[in-house]
Amino acid sequence: MKYFLVYAFLIFSFSVLGQETSETRSYNTAFQQGELVNFGNRSLKFKDVISDSRCPINVTCIWAGEAKVLVELFENGKFLEEKILLVNSKNRSLSFLSEAVEYSISEIDLMPYPTVESKNTKPDYSLKMWVSKKL
Repeated sequence: MKYFLVYAFLIFSFSVLGQETSETRSYNTAFQQGELVNFGNRSLKFKDVISDSRCPINVTCIWAGEAKVLVELFENGKFLEEKILLVNSKNRSLSFLSEAVEYSISEIDLMPYPTVESKNTKPDYSLKMWVSKKL
């Protein structure tokens, strides 16, 4: 019985060590309006800023506001769908699979942040996001 427990422990140990573990890599990316960012066979295009009602810097606001960004999702160069991403303190994330790799996009930020002076002009926006890649 003693040997059986030792063998059972060894078999269990080797089976645990032999299992594949998934690896997650994370990085920041930024791209300008009209640019594509690639995720394996999928691509995300920053198409347009639909609205930007974020509270300008150095202004006291009751509501922090939000920005709505239109992005397009492509697979192998073919259009799949459009999505609206909300940019605010409670960012929503976007997840998808590409070539058996899971991508998760979060911490979406639209730059530049509005100022009182820039409220009447349309700036050259860039979209920043945190990308997690689970292998």
